[in-house]
Amino acid sequence: MRGKKSPSGVGYGIAIFMNKHLTFQLKYELAERCSNNQTEQLAIAKALEKIQNLSYLQGNQRSVAIHTDSKITLDAIANPRNHQNLVEQIRHDIR
Repeated sequence: MRGKKSPSGVGYGIAIFMNKHLTFQLKYELAERCSNNQTEQLAIAKALEKIQNLSYLQGNQRSVAIHTDSKITLDAIANPRNHQNLVEQIRHDIR
């Protein structure tokens, strides 16, 4: 999972591996007004959404590891006083 904002554009990508095999690889372009932190948060939210929608996993207990280099995003998720919409959505989806 990776978010970016650069002169070439704004976007993020996610890769989902199951049993060490690449299952999904997705790229999204976003509006220029999105911040780098928003792209990182959107990448986590979209990865969690995609995992929840995998029909052959429904009802089975599973564990998920999300890899990100965004300390700001991880700190925002861990901060109970942060109530930004994306942060709240991520917390909800993790539960």
